[in-house]
Amino acid sequence: MKVCNKCKISKPLLEYSKGADKRDGLGRFCNPCLYLCGKKYKQSKKGKATAKRYNKKYNSIPKNRERLSLRALNRMHIGRSWEHLSDVTVDYLLELRQSTKECILCGCILNEENKKHIDHILPISKGGLHMKDNIRIICANCNLTRAD
Repeated sequence: MKVCNKCKISKPLLEYSKGADKRDGLGRFCNPCLYLCGKKYKQSKKGKATAKRYNKKYNSIPKNRERLSLRALNRMHIGRSWEHLSDVTVDYLLELRQSTKECILCGCILNEENKKHIDHILPISKGGLHMKDNIRIICANCNLTRAD
């Protein structure tokens, strides 16, 4: 048993997180108090500024930007009624994005300036499926001007 420094209640050792710098190897606060402290900090002005600074730094690394784009791809697929018909995996989309160097429609080189967009050859709104043979990578300009 150990007494939490925040709520002053004696609780079993399993209710404490690890604290390597402490003599007993456990943190000062119990897990519920630690959670509340973290939640309060994240809602504070200082916590929001720290999170914004961290996200800006994290998103500036190219490898992390690729991960974020994969998360966006995953979110895009959630809740779609045709998802069970799809043979497209995130790995396939990542491989397709990395292997495509130029836009199929206009021929421009795809880089940081010309962003890569996933395009359905036959749009889903017109009966197309989210299948490998219906997906291609084109530049953002071509995809946004297609308006399908």
